[in-house]
Amino acid sequence: MAGMKKKEKAGLLGNILSKVVSSSLATAAAGILAIIIGLSAIYALHPYISLPALIAIIAFFIMASEKAAPASLQKTIAASFAVAIFLLMFAVPSGELGGGKCPDRTVVGGPLQVRLKYFTSPFCIECILFDKNVEEAQKISGGFTVDYYDIRYCKRQADYYGFPGTPCYAFLSANGTLVKRCGVMPAEEIAQQVALLSSKPG
Repeated sequence: MAGMKKKEKAGLLGNILSKVVSSSLATAAAGILAIIIGLSAIYALHPYISLPALIAIIAFFIMASEKAAPASLQKTIAASFAVAIFLLMFAVPSGELGGGKCPDRTVVGGPLQVRLKYFTSPFCIECILFDKNVEEAQKISGGFTVDYYDIRYCKRQADYYGFPGTPCYAFLSANGTLVKRCGVMPAEEIAQQVALLSSKPG
């Protein structure tokens, strides 16, 4: 009789331990998965839509696990979400891990001796439209150089040009002519401005 009770206790203890272990593994796996998905969104998606995409992905996991998963799992997902947002806002300028370089990247689009110094930010909705217009203007004009500045890390440069926010940009010709603008400029107007500055003698 005593032997049977010991076996029952041992079996009960084994079940509890297995549940704890499986729960911990599930919690850890969910947390790692959430972080991987968050970082993937930051790297793979356009930097300006990675934040809402990340929110949508994590919210889906939270809602999906609300009924079936333990509270610890939901807390882990929420914590992972917070870590990913922190990385996006403070440690990931323009969607790339690293420091705040100014400019953080340069795209040489063609032979024209005109530079577009473009100030942007990850939470700028208008910048999404302007990015597309810049790409289209590259094709129309034959190509020009674009320096991308993340205004979060390049405040000194933004202040130099007198830019209060994003999107703001400056066209700079080879002879030093400077044209400053803010807002979404259509692709045709960008190309026209580039052509005008290119035609001026250097």
